[in-house]
Amino acid sequence: VTDNFFEVGGDSIQSLQVVSRARKAGWLVNTRQVFDDPTVEGLAGVAVSAHEAEQAHKELHTPLPLTPIQAFFFEHRPDAPAHWNQSVLLRTPDGELDVARLEQALLAVVTRHDALRLRFAHNEAGEWFQQVAPSEDGRILEIMDLRESGENWKDHLREHGERLQASLNLNSGPIMRAGWFRVPDGSGRLLLAIHHLSVDGVSWRVLLGDLQDALEQKGPTITLPSAVLPWSAWVDAVRHYGERPETADELAWWQDYLADTSPDIPVDLIAERPLSSSETIRWQADEDLTRRLIDAAPRAYRMGVEDVLLAALGQALGGWSGQSRVLVDLEGHGREDVLPGLDLSSTVGWFTTRYTAVVPVAED
Repeated sequence: VTDNFFEVGGDSIQSLQVVSRARKAGWLVNTRQVFDDPTVEGLAGVAVSAHEAEQAHKELHTPLPLTPIQAFFFEHRPDAPAHWNQSVLLRTPDGELDVARLEQALLAVVTRHDALRLRFAHNEAGEWFQQVAPSEDGRILEIMDLRESGENWKDHLREHGERLQASLNLNSGPIMRAGWFRVPDGSGRLLLAIHHLSVDGVSWRVLLGDLQDALEQKGPTITLPSAVLPWSAWVDAVRHYGERPETADELAWWQDYLADTSPDIPVDLIAERPLSSSETIRWQADEDLTRRLIDAAPRAYRMGVEDVLLAALGQALGGWSGQSRVLVDLEGHGREDVLPGLDLSSTVGWFTTRYTAVVPVAED
């Protein structure tokens, strides 16, 4: 009970699973507490009853602004915004599947998570906005029998899968589709496709867990509890956070701080197609260095492994380029405990954050 969660291999993504599983067990902790008290003993001292601390957050069905990552998407994917999806393909047990039960379970998941009912449109000023539909009226599940396809069944599955993914509609929905395929060996394949505007890597863990819980229910109807924090409530909270005078002051400070830092790296030639002109160099750390990176260095400098690696990268780039500060674009899962009282551990949505880190380079 006294082992440090991060020293035994835990990370920020897994801390969300700790929060989610604690809630299922009836206890409420947040990710900040996992970082501050990363032991079972420490968390036991700060955990409170989830039932006593629960605050109801309602879905919002009014137009909402895009989140920063959604706005970034529409700025960079203007040509075919409807076809930028994430998908999973699952094997289902041999034999017949209760298709009606599967569709009921999928609808229960969509009902629980409002991000799976998002619609996107333009306002009068031509700006994108998002809005949650009260229910999903469109057909989500399709059934296809590929048992007569013989050895070519995988090609047919791929064709049907591409058609399903291309059928997502940002304006009228749905933005989630499912297909169950009967295949020649007697088993099945379940394809789930969701537009990236509504899902991320952490979300898949949440919704697949909910789908399993729904399918394991024994009653004639399937119901899942309401989401602890709907996506729409989070978007509204972010909007209000961005409208605070303090946030505007922080933004101005960061803009001034970045103004004196050049984002350019000195190179001999500016390539028009840098990806085709690039080369990948692979290097693998040995066991001793890995142990020092994940154990000794974080313990000595009181920082995470990511911070140690970022500092090393900044020092290497700065030493090579002669720059005193290096800009590095980073990506995070976006579920940090930034807004107090909002638990994102079981919320489905695209929370990814992209931001620039300024890494000072030491002269020595």
